Amino acid sequence: MKNNLIQYFVVTMWLTLFINDNSFAVKHIVQVANFSFAPASVNVNVGDTMRWVWISGVHTTTSSTLPAGAAIWDAPITSAVQSFEYKVTVAGVHNYYCKIHPVSMIASFTATAVPPPPFITVLSPDGGEDWMQGTSQDITWSDNVSEDVKIDLYKNGSFFQAIIAATPSTGLYSWAIPGNQQTAADYKIRITSVTNNLVLDESGNNFTISQNVPAMRSLQNMTIANGQADCFDATQTISVAGGGTNVVVQNGGSVILIAGQNILMLPGTVVEPGGMMHAYITTNGQYCGSPPPAIVNATGDNNRPAGSITPLFKIYPNPASGAFNLKFIDDPGSSTGYLEIYGMSGAKILTGSLEGDGMHRISVSGMPAGIYQVRVISGNRSGTEKLILLP
Repeated sequence: MKNNLIQYFVVTMWLTLFINDNSFAVKHIVQVANFSFAPASVNVNVGDTMRWVWISGVHTTTSSTLPAGAAIWDAPITSAVQSFEYKVTVAGVHNYYCKIHPVSMIASFTATAVPPPPFITVLSPDGGEDWMQGTSQDITWSDNVSEDVKIDLYKNGSFFQAIIAATPSTGLYSWAIPGNQQTAADYKIRITSVTNNLVLDESGNNFTISQNVPAMRSLQNMTIANGQADCFDATQTISVAGGGTNVVVQNGGSVILIAGQNILMLPGTVVEPGGMMHAYITTNGQYCGSPPPAIVNATGDNNRPAGSITPLFKIYPNPASGAFNLKFIDDPGSSTGYLEIYGMSGAKILTGSLEGDGMHRISVSGMPAGIYQVRVISGNRSGTEKLILLP
């Protein structure tokens, strides 16, 4: 009965066991008995495993001729040592035999290299980089795909914008970051095959796009045409025109100037009717391309909806000439505060106290025509409004 079971086992165990090791590698079993390897010929893939299992007798599994680079082996297969495994790492025919029975026990297995699955691996940016607006940066990756890839920018884990819809999978793409690209520290790059959207990879960690703001900026011989909207910034001073040059904002054009300290409107600065030039000194470090500040409840008033903010005051008429009215909005019957008016250069032009009822008449006679910033501080609140003075 035992011999019958052994024979049945030898016949029925000419099989392949699949081992789920996440790479679809296979374990092939060869039975070792008197006097044969069964099966004597096996087709395998590189990455598979050969396993010899003792059935009867005293034997070895010993390599003879192998493909270049393959590891040799020589292992006993006996009742004491009943199995041996060999990981196949090289393609080609692997011949082996039993040293105790070298004539009757000869076998082989043939290994075939299996192409690896398609992959893309983002190399840069992979986290921690700080790229600046208006610069050109290399996006790099490795892959084994032949088709084009697309490159997208993700922010806070969600799609933000397409960088390029299709580019050859060369492993390098130079991205010209727009000068007004929104600054943030939670960006990632995602690269995806254009033919198989399951083949993709993204930055391992967040990278930053920061402001590239010069200390000084001079604008000369420039025309902002109808439909054109520009923004220029500097951490210290912006000078406009001067020296026989001009900067013209035409009807329908608009330009924003943001400086950290001064904005100098020199001779040759022209804003035609219907054009708009808004110049101001930043008080919160926000420049062109910065995300808009979050709107919050500035007073903590629980009667206001969350996320809303009511202006502290309003000014009218605006544009004005010679004088304007300033009216507190929350409590028009009784409000006091402190008034500051700044010119386009950032210089403080006028200051004063606001006392009495909620509406105040502010004289600006003698001030030249232009754009000004009116700032009011009242209690624990402050607000700023733009004022346009006509000739």
